[in-house]
Amino acid sequence: RYFDLTNDVSDLSLGVRAIQSSVSDDFIRWSDPVPNGYSARVPREHLYTNATTLCPGAEHMYFSFPMRFMHERHKVKEHPKVGVSDNVMMTSRDGVNWDRPFLQSWVPAGLNSHCWTQRSLITLRGILRTGDEFSMYVAENYTWEDMRIRRVTVPLYRFAAISASRSGGEFTTRPIRFDGTRLTINYSTGAPGSVRVGIQDVDGTAVPGFSIADCDTIFGDEIEATVTWNDNPDLAFLTDRDVCLRFELSDAQVYALQVR
Repeated sequence: RYFDLTNDVSDLSLGVRAIQSSVSDDFIRWSDPVPNGYSARVPREHLYTNATTLCPGAEHMYFSFPMRFMHERHKVKEHPKVGVSDNVMMTSRDGVNWDRPFLQSWVPAGLNSHCWTQRSLITLRGILRTGDEFSMYVAENYTWEDMRIRRVTVPLYRFAAISASRSGGEFTTRPIRFDGTRLTINYSTGAPGSVRVGIQDVDGTAVPGFSIADCDTIFGDEIEATVTWNDNPDLAFLTDRDVCLRFELSDAQVYALQVR
């Protein structure tokens, strides 16, 4: 089965350029296009050149990095064309309903004035694993003599994080159906920082022996760290059980988690 995203400029009923998708089993016959869906809090913006791709090693997730175009702005007066652009990041599990919790620029123009013009900062499609990081490529300085493609890097699976200051913070996941024997997290902390995880039933009751108080303190910077409770990582008893994970953070970031 194939999946394709295109930019829809034929229907301007929303007043913006939009992204839509179609699917095919043979690469010849395609379904009718379906516009991307977003939550009500996401503003209507001109988005195209969407650079949608699956995330290596997490192929259940679509990542997309559309160019965002502000057609009415003109920053660099010597540039003849009106408009400035940047890019945004969004994700989806089905290719139709998209999450945009971060409305800010993904790769901002910064101090480079040649990127403060229209159609710069277009993200090229694809995420390439290069050692312990992902490499991606962004076109800069569109229509200028020094137009170029720049490599940008992201540590593995660290596109976004839930973070807390030294004073601390907590968050609880939605219910998770366990299918594995251990929990691993992708995290980083400061020298005095820490991460602890508690397991609780969907009603908030801590699983005996696996509360935050039972969790061995985690600190450092690791792409894949196994969580333990009193030196015990074994969670096989939770198989096919719905639970929530409660995280306690101090001077720390949690980027991803996985039940393995």
